[in-house]
Amino acid sequence: MERDSQNRGESSRRPSAKDWALGLGMGIRKRLLGDPAGISYGAADFPYASTATPSLLHSRQEQMYDADRAMRIHRTASSAHTRAYSRTDSVALNAEDRLHTQTKEKGANQAGDFRVIDTINETSRYLERENNKFISMREQIAVMYTVLTVTGLVTGVIGVFLDDAVEYLTSLRTGICTSSFFLTEHLCCLSSGEGDCPDFLLWGGESDTKSYMVNLGFAVIYGFSSAFLVKRFAPYAAGSGIPEIKAVLNGCVMRGYLSGWTMVVKILGLTLSVAAGLNLGKEGPVVHLACCVAFLTANCFKLFRYNETSIRDVLSCACAAGVATAFGAPVGGILFAYEEASTYFPNHVLWRAFFCATVAALVLRWSNPFFDGSLVMFRVKENVQWYWFELLPIAVVGILGGFIGYLWIKLNLQWMKIKMRNSWFRRSPIIETICLVFLTVSANWVFPFLRQTNSSLLSTLFAGCSSEDMTTSSSWSDLLCHNSRKPELITILTYGVIQKFLLSALTFGSRVPAGLFIPSLTVGSMFGTLVGMGVHTVASSYPEFFLFRDCTSATFCAAGSVYAIVGAASVLAGVTQVSVSLAVIMLELTDRLNLLLPLMITILLAKMVTNFFGTPSIYDSYVHMKRYPYLEPGAIIENELADASRVMSKKVICIPATGTTIHQLEELYKTTKTFGFPIVEDLETKQLVGYLARIELKVALQTAKRHTGVDANTPVEFPKDYDITSSFVDFEGNVNFGKYCDLFVAQVFPDSPLSKVYALMQETGSQHTVVVDGGKVVGIISKKDLISFIDQSEDIPRKYFL
Repeated sequence: MERDSQNRGESSRRPSAKDWALGLGMGIRKRLLGDPAGISYGAADFPYASTATPSLLHSRQEQMYDADRAMRIHRTASSAHTRAYSRTDSVALNAEDRLHTQTKEKGANQAGDFRVIDTINETSRYLERENNKFISMREQIAVMYTVLTVTGLVTGVIGVFLDDAVEYLTSLRTGICTSSFFLTEHLCCLSSGEGDCPDFLLWGGESDTKSYMVNLGFAVIYGFSSAFLVKRFAPYAAGSGIPEIKAVLNGCVMRGYLSGWTMVVKILGLTLSVAAGLNLGKEGPVVHLACCVAFLTANCFKLFRYNETSIRDVLSCACAAGVATAFGAPVGGILFAYEEASTYFPNHVLWRAFFCATVAALVLRWSNPFFDGSLVMFRVKENVQWYWFELLPIAVVGILGGFIGYLWIKLNLQWMKIKMRNSWFRRSPIIETICLVFLTVSANWVFPFLRQTNSSLLSTLFAGCSSEDMTTSSSWSDLLCHNSRKPELITILTYGVIQKFLLSALTFGSRVPAGLFIPSLTVGSMFGTLVGMGVHTVASSYPEFFLFRDCTSATFCAAGSVYAIVGAASVLAGVTQVSVSLAVIMLELTDRLNLLLPLMITILLAKMVTNFFGTPSIYDSYVHMKRYPYLEPGAIIENELADASRVMSKKVICIPATGTTIHQLEELYKTTKTFGFPIVEDLETKQLVGYLARIELKVALQTAKRHTGVDANTPVEFPKDYDITSSFVDFEGNVNFGKYCDLFVAQVFPDSPLSKVYALMQETGSQHTVVVDGGKVVGIISKKDLISFIDQSEDIPRKYFL
């Protein structure tokens, strides 16, 4: 513990009762679950170690990949390979302080202290380590589909719980059902029959002021509870979670982010924050919850527990199940996982994602959430049609929707910049949430139409007007479908667009679980409805004009629901910059295949507008803003003169292939912080032989300790011709560490263009690239070095604080 504290640069302190309890809990856990890898932390791991200075080379590379610091969130973890994450706030910096710290770090550290896996070598490391513990293909398939089935089932159950809990708590803000207190307002009125719903008691009665005060009181309680749970118990539960999922699937290890504690707090916090009426949605966070379920389930099996690559395949499938549960869109979920979330998505993952999303959709269908036997979330009342002349206004909706998305990203990032620079926001997330709740409830109370939840607003606007609505005055049909109330509707929708645009931009990024899908769709649907009303007015005023002759009826020419749907898609496309998956999700949401072409046009134009301004999606912006070690696919480095020599760390800690002892390697592990070591023939020529990851060095040393006859002075060698039949200790008494070296080592020359280095590391998932000149190691480049150089040189325009 003393050495751990020194490595972190923390002052020594007397252990508190909380620390003793955590240590005791982890000790019991280790006894019960075992420690298959035989790995633990502390100086006691190395009986041959002393305080002598190691003879191997040390350098600035020590500052780059501090594996101990990367694991400081869980310094009590029993195994470096165990992925069962525990609570994050009790033993380390909370997420707010981490975010603030990362913005101040320079150079190689600005990507954060998170460990990065070497994707291309991860599987081979696992196979080499487990070569004596063969698992048959049938067993692997059985384990894989067990994990996928459990993930789909549990994700579906969580989705159903969130829907029911949010609806009930939202209804409780208005009143309570006197006949059955557990029923929502909608179900209570259905059970009491037609009429004024006498069984549902309004808290404020006929007084609008009393209703507002009670509604606000419940909303503040919900908001306070959500922010308190996140701040006190699980800071990782805040936000959408999709930016972090993108970083994890790109190879970043975030300890605590996928823990069971984070999952529980996120479920409770998300329920409360959405029920508070904030301009946020639960759809994005469900993806995070699905990944938590997949991760915790996979870690029950050793096949996944030590294999980061397989874990990421399962997480990709979980993303598909999350979207399938959130929107009732299994096919759209698969495409979302492929297009937006995953960096590496091989063909076998596509089939597994299909399976997982199907299981989640079956659970959702069994629960019958919409009481119509389908998964269609927003049903259109009649089979609305669009006409060829409408392609022009639809294109305008797409362009303006993309521009709205661009402005939304700009405003949100500027607001996040202010919050990160102001310590008050970091210290007072609960007060910030209460202020947002007060602003949101007060702004919505101006017009009764806007007091609905965002999902209800979307249902109303997407449904449109039927022929029956034109002659009745039920619900909101009188406001939407009668020409006499058009001025009032225009006023409400214009106010709603501005208000929800501003409040959603201020709310996303607050310290509560929050998604942006539904708020973006709501803004876009109201904006699209306004455009549709204008087109309908023109078409109705000039029915003989040749462009409008195809309209069979002025009533349904330029139907408002069409423009609400394409408007919602355009704004969401501008904010998230997803395309194919969004088109499919919108089709599954509305069950209107005839709107495919308008949707494709608006999404295409919206994405082109945001690309024209050079603005990345909100998720990519948050990835870069939080300095996650993430290499964006397709990024272009415009400086053609930049080469590997400008980025590489010139002083490299190398290990000679022969002539090293157990004692020296133990000292190297204790006193350095680098994440890996190139293996060279000797320290003079530095001819590259291989690469040894820090975590593999620890496994090798632990294995050596268990062999009789191995002591501190036992020689270690890293042979070039190692194979799995080689003995761990040869007849001369040398320990063979060849099995722990990586089989693939990415290499570039000093004059290699930086754009090629970027493409190599991004496409292969390499954690490091060794720079060689004539086979001699002259430097090393890490992901964090590359990100640091790009940000500092601005070869790529900065993707945050625009």
